[in-house]
Amino acid sequence: MKKKALLFATVLLSVFLYTVANEKKPNSPPEIYLHIEDVVICKAPTAQVANPTIISYFSGLFNTENWPARWSCGNWSQTEGWLYISSDLSIFLAYLSIPIMLLWFIRKQRIGKLKWLIFLFGAFILLCGFTHLIDVVLFWEPMYRLSGFTKLLTGVVSLATATVLGFVIPKALEYKSPDILQAEIDARKKIQNQFETFVKFAPGAIAMLDKDMKYIMANDGWFRDYGLVDKDIIGKSHYEIFPQIKEMPEWLDQYERVLKGERLSASMDSFETDKGIIYLRWKLEPWIDSNNDIGGLIMFTEIITEEVTTQNRLKESERKFTNIFNKAQFAIALVGDEGIPFLVNNQFCKLLGYKEAELTSMKFPEFTHQEDVAKDRELYKKLLAGQIDSYTIDKRYITKRGETIYVRLNVTLVDEGTEKQYALALVENVTDRELAMQKEKQSEQKVHEMNELFTEVSSIANIGSWEVDIAQSKCYWSETVYQIHELEETVEIGLEDGINFYHPEFREIIQKAIDNAIASKESWDLELKIITAKGNERWVRAVGRPVFENEEVVKLQGLFQDIHDKIEAQKELQEKAEGLKILNQRFDLAQKAASFGVWDWNIPENELTWDAFMYKIYGVDEGAFSSCYEAWQQGVHPKDKERSHKEVQQSLDQDIKFDTQFRVVWPDGVIRHIKALGEVFRDDDGLPVRMIGVNWDITKEEVHEQKIKELNKTLKSKVDERTSELKTANEELEAFSYSVSHDLRAPLRAINGYSEALLEDYAKTLKGDAPQYVARIAANSRKMGQLIDNLLEFSRMNRKVLSHVSVNTTTLIKHIINDLFPSYKDVIKINPLPAIHGDKEMLAQVFSNLISNAVKYSSNEENQQVTITSQDEEDAWIISISDNGVGFSMDYYDKLFQVFQRLHSDSEFEGTGVGLSLCVKIMNAHEGDIWAESEKGKGATFYLKFNKT
Repeated sequence: MKKKALLFATVLLSVFLYTVANEKKPNSPPEIYLHIEDVVICKAPTAQVANPTIISYFSGLFNTENWPARWSCGNWSQTEGWLYISSDLSIFLAYLSIPIMLLWFIRKQRIGKLKWLIFLFGAFILLCGFTHLIDVVLFWEPMYRLSGFTKLLTGVVSLATATVLGFVIPKALEYKSPDILQAEIDARKKIQNQFETFVKFAPGAIAMLDKDMKYIMANDGWFRDYGLVDKDIIGKSHYEIFPQIKEMPEWLDQYERVLKGERLSASMDSFETDKGIIYLRWKLEPWIDSNNDIGGLIMFTEIITEEVTTQNRLKESERKFTNIFNKAQFAIALVGDEGIPFLVNNQFCKLLGYKEAELTSMKFPEFTHQEDVAKDRELYKKLLAGQIDSYTIDKRYITKRGETIYVRLNVTLVDEGTEKQYALALVENVTDRELAMQKEKQSEQKVHEMNELFTEVSSIANIGSWEVDIAQSKCYWSETVYQIHELEETVEIGLEDGINFYHPEFREIIQKAIDNAIASKESWDLELKIITAKGNERWVRAVGRPVFENEEVVKLQGLFQDIHDKIEAQKELQEKAEGLKILNQRFDLAQKAASFGVWDWNIPENELTWDAFMYKIYGVDEGAFSSCYEAWQQGVHPKDKERSHKEVQQSLDQDIKFDTQFRVVWPDGVIRHIKALGEVFRDDDGLPVRMIGVNWDITKEEVHEQKIKELNKTLKSKVDERTSELKTANEELEAFSYSVSHDLRAPLRAINGYSEALLEDYAKTLKGDAPQYVARIAANSRKMGQLIDNLLEFSRMNRKVLSHVSVNTTTLIKHIINDLFPSYKDVIKINPLPAIHGDKEMLAQVFSNLISNAVKYSSNEENQQVTITSQDEEDAWIISISDNGVGFSMDYYDKLFQVFQRLHSDSEFEGTGVGLSLCVKIMNAHEGDIWAESEKGKGATFYLKFNKT
């Protein structure tokens, strides 16, 4: 420590001197130098300053203006100057080391009040050192005022030190000499040796004191029992070691009595020490000196604190056990091996409502819920068998009142080493907790249901949440917000990105809303348009609010809802409102033109309201009508009154629409025929509350209807007559067709046969174009036969009865291809096709005709392709057959499906012109449709429409 302090001081001083030596001061050089015989005489300007005051003196303590530096006065050589400096520095360091060593001495050695003398002496030495240090500084900095003040302070401290020494030295002379002290020590050692022999084998703590109650001897037990191990008590007063005894008059009295010759003892007493109260057995005996006088007393003590504490703890434990047992919040019972409580506390009795005598005569199954008995009994058997040490279960008790309570039972086996075993049962009433948990579970279930409902509602309402971290300029979107923007959830969004999703017309609006929220802490609720990531325009509702921390906006939070359908619906509703307005205007015009009246019946109040046309229809004045149901019935024709009333009741009771006709009798007796329509409106309970309808006068229609009925009778007889004639004509036509086809086939077969025989037998003898002519005759005869067959098929189609079945279109077309076009399997591509309803044979005819045409008209293509596909519409299936063949011009579309009309010559593609007409007939029979689309040179597509119902 000493070396470190000296080294530290030396380093600081060296740094200081180096700084001073190298610092350039404006007042360092003397003003005048006179060189006389190699002696430098320095002159400084005479200070024109009055005697300074105390304040000015200390404020200018470091003033150097009025004095020259020591280097500047006299003819100092480097050797002489630095020798002077080194000497003063050495003295300073020596003086500095002395206080440091004194401080180290004081820390290591306790010297009592003398430490203040050491401090004073150290200050004196330190100030002396600083006077030498300032002398060194004067070589560069002429701080003579500081030097003078330091020396003054040194003088004051030196005088104070000398004064204190004048008082201390006389007291120091009173101390005993070493010889006297050694003699006393030898005497005491002699006594101590004698006493140690006596007390060596003595039990407990023993101490021997003189008449002044100063310790002469004490054994190890004394130091141990009273915590004096580290203390030197010999020669010290008993009252100094135990000052608290001065406040104990009973002990002072006992000491005084023993010093007078009494012997005193106590089997138990208490004594207060620094560490607390101790309990002891003690005995006080006077001892006799060599002069046969009482020289003092001997104290024999035995600490019994642990024994007393144990007894007190035992008593306290018994008291606490009784207290806890009877006043514990838990119900406690000691249960024997037979399951009968033999000791219960008050809380147990209170819990079950039984008295202690009742409970100690009952087995626990008698007050346990029946469903919990088996589980509890099994665990108790395991406890008594030593298989488990304790167990805890939740069970139910039945109180004396028959109420069910929930308890938590903790049972522990108590084994006292005897044959008889018993258990300690702690019972906690958890009824409120159990009911609260059940309620909490119900609440959690409700919360869960509400959360699911909220999620479902949010999904249905298409509402999402968002948050913007202003500091990081980041957006956090919920799944719904990403879905509204048609953006993947993995894409990170910044504030600027979010704004850029808005339609250019609305970006300035949302930017202004955000700026206002940050600057003015305002919320917003706007309906704006965005452009999604897929380029779709959507109307959205943007709701936002600022979030504050320390009065500053740190976040923006809000909701985002897709309201596109709502906005479009509003537009549509507005359009409908305009349309309704026009419709009302038209309705008014129609009402005037059609002369129908509107009525409104408030059923609970029996108030019947008519418009102006109703009064005209019923031929009554508005003032003469009492506006109730009975008033309407009075105007109904007597023969129609009961029926019309029954029909009204059926509409009210059975929710049947009111649609009827009846007659009314005007006040002047005129009978009019009325058509009535009405609808019943009901409340939430299904009760009729209102009926609204219309009436119009159909008297003229009734007259015309009678006339029409008469005409229909006449017309029916004529139709039946003409139908019979037409049936006969059709039968004759069918017979004629069959006869013609039969009669034509024989000559055609003959022509075809003779032509083929002529070519086979006489082909070599035929000259010129004769073979070609014969071949043409054969080909045309075959074509004529095909044409007759198609014509017959076309005529029979009108008489054929449809057989509707479910047809697997894919399977049907594959069979057609396998049977008729096996070499075109790689050309014809079949996409998934639906099942349709219809006549399987007729549909096979349609598909074979269209596939045949597609294959025929694309046969000249290098990469021939025929594609069959389908399209699902709301109420129908569309099946299309496309090819990449020659196609046709849509200018001739009107001729395409007509009989015997062809758009290509036989030299290009063979055909009869009947196939497509036949397809039209079949599709009409199926209540379907057929059409085509084509462009010349780019193939053709034929479409078939089949209704789903």
